[in-house]
Amino acid sequence: MADNSKIFASDLAFKPVISNTGDLSTVTNRDAINQSIYNIIKTPRGSRVGNPLFGAGIETFLFEPLTQDVAENMGKAIVGQILLWEPRIRIVTTDLKVYDAPQAGYALSISYIILETFTNGSFDVFLTKLN
Repeated sequence: MADNSKIFASDLAFKPVISNTGDLSTVTNRDAINQSIYNIIKTPRGSRVGNPLFGAGIETFLFEPLTQDVAENMGKAIVGQILLWEPRIRIVTTDLKVYDAPQAGYALSISYIILETFTNGSFDVFLTKLN
């Protein structure tokens, strides 16, 4: 059985705060993995000078019409990048739904298994269509 108190993943928080001891705030375990997934999805490809291949490049899809075909292509791009850049998980399922209203965009839901602990995790985000 997995030790749930063990830290197996750690990263700086998106909005780090300096503690009284001078340390930067971090996120751990499932929160670190979800932050990594979010970072992979939301980073435009080519925007990292030191690693221009990092990022799913979804901004191009968000300017396209809201269709299932666009959703499927964007989903493939996202999954491919997560598989490349997030080795701590194995994706179990992905679901990308198209929404016209109340806000136009795509609802993405990913379920995964954390390989270190063999526990389940999930990630959900709404990707707003750009005009």
